[in-house]
Amino acid sequence: MAVTALLVTLRRTPELDDSLRRLLPKVPVGFWATDRESVAGESVRALLVGSLEGEMPSLTPGMFPQLRLVQSVFAGVDTVPFERLAVEVKVAGNVGAYAPFVAEHAVALALAVAKRIPVGNALVREGRLRPVPESLQLSGGRAVVLGLGGVGREVARKLSGLGLVVEAVTRDGQPGEGAGRTYPSSELVEAVRGARLVVNCMPYTRATREIFGESAFAALGGRAIYVNVGRAETTSAPALEAWLRREPTSGAGIDVWWEEQFGAGTLSAPFPLAELPNLVASPHSAGHVAEAMRAGYDSALGNLASFFAGRPVRGVVDRSEYAR
Repeated sequence: MAVTALLVTLRRTPELDDSLRRLLPKVPVGFWATDRESVAGESVRALLVGSLEGEMPSLTPGMFPQLRLVQSVFAGVDTVPFERLAVEVKVAGNVGAYAPFVAEHAVALALAVAKRIPVGNALVREGRLRPVPESLQLSGGRAVVLGLGGVGREVARKLSGLGLVVEAVTRDGQPGEGAGRTYPSSELVEAVRGARLVVNCMPYTRATREIFGESAFAALGGRAIYVNVGRAETTSAPALEAWLRREPTSGAGIDVWWEEQFGAGTLSAPFPLAELPNLVASPHSAGHVAEAMRAGYDSALGNLASFFAGRPVRGVVDRSEYAR
């Protein structure tokens, strides 16, 4: 049996191999897809994972007795099967790795909604100039960013550059980078009241499930924009649909979906997407940028390098917030 300190459940790629060579040159690495028969389970101290439940469905708490860290290559960890990990195992999200890419996409969605780009594009393809819908002015308006993690901070910076007055909502309401005022999550409805733009960058936890619901959309009102690049489950789908139908001068830009089947390459929402002309949608593609893959690997492996060197690890989550 081969000694393996880091076991990788991700698909092997040249980019991943390059990051491993540069950042973990002395750590014995194995790949679950190809090396599982030769891996000495008792030597595994860390896992590098994507979708652990799909990549290692046979995982049990006792399979790797020395396992102490599961490092996700993705920022969110809401799909990790915590119940199949021993209590001493820490789980770390890849915090901040994709912030520049996701934030840029969030701004693109906001502008596409505000300037009615899809409607204008359809008119041009039909050879028509009119009638065009009235667009919304973002500059000078108030924007509220939900969550000031890596993505939220980058979104706030970019929105400030567009001339918006940026505020934020976080769990505890402590002042955050890039926001002029920060509200606790208990005051979310008041925070978004009358805002021109809301950008949701929140993770999906027990506390954030459908945190943006009917009362929040009612407070947001008309001539407003709601963008979600966090997790779909943080938003009430019925409330979103009702708001879009009730407020035709408002619009939403959505990149994350309630049902995402990456294996099948499909997604779905609990409402008829085609019937909502004020919805601009993308297929969970905010991080699909050529530079993002290397940035994600380097960030995750840099965290693993800290773990193997005995240094503090970033992005460790509180397991109780993700209990199913």
